[in-house]
Amino acid sequence: SKSPHHRLILELAKANKWLEDDPGVVELLCQLLKLDRDGNNSKPGILDPSGMEEILLNGLNTLAAPSRAGCSKGYGKIYEFFALVSNPESQRALDMRAKYSKKEFAAEAIFDSMMPSKDDHEIGSLLTFSDWCAVGLIVVVFALLIYLAAHGTTLSSSPTLSAFFSSSSSPSGKGPEEL
Repeated sequence: SKSPHHRLILELAKANKWLEDDPGVVELLCQLLKLDRDGNNSKPGILDPSGMEEILLNGLNTLAAPSRAGCSKGYGKIYEFFALVSNPESQRALDMRAKYSKKEFAAEAIFDSMMPSKDDHEIGSLLTFSDWCAVGLIVVVFALLIYLAAHGTTLSSSPTLSAFFSSSSSPSGKGPEEL
């Protein structure tokens, strides 16, 4: 089945031009997917039940495809890539379309992230495992907040979250609503 996630990435890239230029975005998505599966390829990770793993994989595939297909650098390379594969007029374009459909660009990016070359001094080699864990945690929290907002769930409408946040965990002994 064809996924509409690439359209969301296109809209995000249009509004946030840095997504196309920053190699750290692709590396971050690789690290998040790796952390979610870390050593456990037989079972789905934390992201899978919510569908976030598929969204991240599609985002990674869409962001990694233009550079790996040889599109020009800078803003607009995603649009250049989709112009190439949406109406393929050459064998190369057909091959790129097939690779995109099979998510091979994402697979290549993940492999390169796991096995960086010795000359690779990009963002992936600058951050430690702890840094990636912190960044991953922040992204997962934001994704959870977006998911809750999209489904109309608030802290007060969720009994579990409401009970968690209403416990007297503040130093004054008062819950958040009493402060």
